[in-house]
Amino acid sequence: MFNLILLFVISCVSIKPMPEKTVEVITNSPTTEASLEECSYEIGKVACDFKSLSSTGKQVSLSQFRGKTVVLQISVMWCHWCQVGANDGDPIVRHYGDDKIAWISLLLSNPRGKVPSVNDLRMWGDFYDIEKQHLLTGSKDLVINKMGKGKPIIEGFPSYFIIDEQGVVVDKLLGYSPDALKSSVKSHVQKTIK
Repeated sequence: MFNLILLFVISCVSIKPMPEKTVEVITNSPTTEASLEECSYEIGKVACDFKSLSSTGKQVSLSQFRGKTVVLQISVMWCHWCQVGANDGDPIVRHYGDDKIAWISLLLSNPRGKVPSVNDLRMWGDFYDIEKQHLLTGSKDLVINKMGKGKPIIEGFPSYFIIDEQGVVVDKLLGYSPDALKSSVKSHVQKTIK
C-alpha cells in the first residue's frame, strides 16, 4: 500500500525545467528542411529538431541521425511500462543495424520527479543493460514548449515517434505495445532498405 501511495505522490510531482544549456531546439540547422514554424510531431510533418544532454555527457541532436529511421521514445523513470520497455530498443537496433536505425530514449523524470541527471541516465542504462540506445535527458519544458511549440506532443508514457530518414514523423504510438512497436519499426525500416 505504501508503494502505491509513494508512486502516486511521485507521479503528481511537477517536472522542473532543465537548465537552459542542457536542452535547446535548433532553429537554423542546415539539415533541418522545415522551419520552427513548420515542424511538428504530427504524422507527415518534419519533426522539430532539438539538442539534449546524453548519458555520455555530450549534446546530441535529433538531426544528427538523418539518413536513418529514428525511434524517439519519451519516458519517465518512475513509469512501470517505461521500465518494462526500457531495453526494447537494443534488440531492434542489433537486428537492423545502427547504420539503418537509431533509438533515442528521452527521459523526462527520474524516480524522484526531477529532471534526470547524466548520472541518472547512466544508472538507467546500466540497470537495464542498454548498449545501443541513445539516452537523453529531457523535461516537460522541452516536450511541450519547444518540441510541441506550446502544445503537448504526448498523452502518456511511454510514447514513441517513428521518424523516417528525411526527418518526417511517419508513426506515433502511445503506451506500451511491443508488437505494435516492432511492426511499425519493421514497416518503416524496410522502406529505408528498399
